[in-house]
Amino acid sequence: MDLKYVYTKATLIPDENNEVGVQLTETRRYVYVLEDDQWILADIERSMYEKAVDIEDMDHVRFENELVEYAGMQL
Repeated sequence: MDLKYVYTKATLIPDENNEVGVQLTETRRYVYVLEDDQWILADIERSMYEKAVDIEDMDHVRFENELVEYAGMQL
């Protein structure tokens, strides 16, 4: 089966009206499957972490024994 993965990491910063006020880090792994010459989104695996966390402590951080290079953004 042909698979492709896209990894993203984002820091979610609450605004001043947020009662919880906790900064979060979210990682996502998008799983694409090749079907009939088209890449179809098959799954999104998502994990959330409080505060800044070391990348080695996150889920889905290695692919073929290499650290994943995340594309990051702040929301």
